[in-house]
Amino acid sequence: MMAVREAFLIFSSSIWKDNHKLLIDSDSSNVVKWTIHPDMAPWRMRKVVLQLERLKEELEGWEIRHVRREANQRSDALAKQGAYLQYDILRIFSHGFAVEWRKLRGR
Repeated sequence: MMAVREAFLIFSSSIWKDNHKLLIDSDSSNVVKWTIHPDMAPWRMRKVVLQLERLKEELEGWEIRHVRREANQRSDALAKQGAYLQYDILRIFSHGFAVEWRKLRGR
């Protein structure tokens, strides 16, 4: 849920939020279910769910879908690699160029 919230946060502050739809693939069927039906989320996720609901209102469109981990091996490998980084990283690819932003975690 935190990764989905982070995706919504990043996208809602981007230049694309008014002209594009946010598409999220998740290998967690629970996260997909709770994002679509927030009333089904467990109480301990309530704070994240409420934040996510507020962020959803800011976007023109969004979609989340369940993708099996086995069918999405590249994304799974990147997620595991990212879990071990000591800094947050955001890469945006546009017109053949990559822009990278890094921030030390915990700062």
